[in-house]
This record gives sequence, C-alpha cells and structure tokens, in this order.
Amino acid sequence: GGHGMFIVQRLCLDWGVIRTPGAAGKTVWAEVGGPGAPLG
Repeated sequence: GGHGMFIVQRLCLDWGVIRTPGAAGKTVWAEVGGPGAPLG
C-alpha cells in the first residue's frame, strides 16, 4: 500500500490528512495547480 499517496505527493503542490476524533476513517486533501503551475 501507499503507492497512491506517492503519486499524489509528486503531482500536487500540497496535500495532507485530517483525522476527526470519534469518527471512522480520515479525509485526504490535495492542492493542485493550474496549467503551467510549478510542481513542488
């Protein structure tokens, strides 16, 4: 596992994970630049 997050990391400007106490699962967010935006 974890290969999907490697791809997200390479393609996005920024990304992260939010865990909510008492709730199942997590939320993964990603910030993607527009055309011509530099990749981090």
